[in-house]
Amino acid sequence: MSATYKRNKAARDFRAFEQHIASPFAVSSGTSFVMPANGRIGVSLNNPTTSGQLRLTIGSRTLSFGALGQLQVARSDWVEKGKAINFQSDVIGIARLYIYDDWMRPHPIASRTF
Repeated sequence: MSATYKRNKAARDFRAFEQHIASPFAVSSGTSFVMPANGRIGVSLNNPTTSGQLRLTIGSRTLSFGALGQLQVARSDWVEKGKAINFQSDVIGIARLYIYDDWMRPHPIASRTF
């Protein structure tokens, strides 16, 4: 694949998130965020956490994150279109899910209050 094709594909995938960047999806108990396109995601919490206190379930896979500072974004895996994402936290606060653009800048696309 050419570099131009890859750049154009990444731009098309990122455009699928524009609605969520403008108004992040509010995830509540019993609901999940479904990826509208492929992308690299990140997660943060507005309060500090220790190792394992913030987790993401992506499809059938659960990812646990190390200690995070307040609003520190932890970069996660590449997630495919259609995968359902759920948050779990042992700390009270607001968890945010981010999508990364071509320059690896995080943009909030979903949140959940614990």
